[in-house]
Amino acid sequence: MPTSPDLKKRGALARRLLRYREMLPGSLVFTHTRCGKLNCLCAQGEHLHPICQFVAKVRGKTQTLYIPEDLVPWVQERFRLYKAFQEDAAEIGRINLEILQEQKARRRERKTDPASRS
Repeated sequence: MPTSPDLKKRGALARRLLRYREMLPGSLVFTHTRCGKLNCLCAQGEHLHPICQFVAKVRGKTQTLYIPEDLVPWVQERFRLYKAFQEDAAEIGRINLEILQEQKARRRERKTDPASRS
């Protein structure tokens, strides 16, 4: 059986799930683009304008959303929550894999133990 600290940690991770309710799964992309004005320097490929985009899968299709400059910190925080969620989910999975491996080992021991056959 996994150690008690592992089980406690798994429980604590599961209880933290509520804090991820505002997470945004996807990617933040910072790039440069043209604004579309004919007389702007960016029309000649010079001094392109910096932009932030959020890229995510929605019902299996990739969607790209322009993020206004004032919303970038808000989106970054929710993206950070998604990354933390992935790390916590991976840790819960690691603990559960340990539990499975230990259960298989105990089962194997019971099958090979001659005292358990009587």
